[in-house]
Amino acid sequence: MRGKVYTLSVPSVKYYKEADFFGLASGRDTDKFKATGLTPEMGEHIDAPYVGEFPMILECKVVHHHELGLHTHFVGEIVDVKVDDEVLDDSGRPDVAKVQPFVFSPDAREYHLIGSRLGTAFKDGRGIMEKKEG
Repeated sequence: MRGKVYTLSVPSVKYYKEADFFGLASGRDTDKFKATGLTPEMGEHIDAPYVGEFPMILECKVVHHHELGLHTHFVGEIVDVKVDDEVLDDSGRPDVAKVQPFVFSPDAREYHLIGSRLGTAFKDGRGIMEKKEG
């Protein structure tokens, strides 16, 4: 089933240089795991590898793909989520402050650590919904 599945390995800030290298090197020419010293692990539910050292992993299967010029946009269904115990909060959910994920800013060509809590999803905008309905 290879080619119709993939993993999203969410790195922590500790591994931003390795993640940057993954985006620079071609898997056709380079064994990225060997070059970085990171550990390939096979998915439990799909036939695709993920990075063993990264704290959060999504195993996905492709449900659609669209050609966008030189790129292909993949739409996937998450079939499994793996999260290291040390990055879970007291209720067993991933804690973004412990995961320490980062994002890439294409225009600036920079990585930014995802920062502090901004608000509560599906709650903070309710006042606007009530005004709209009222």
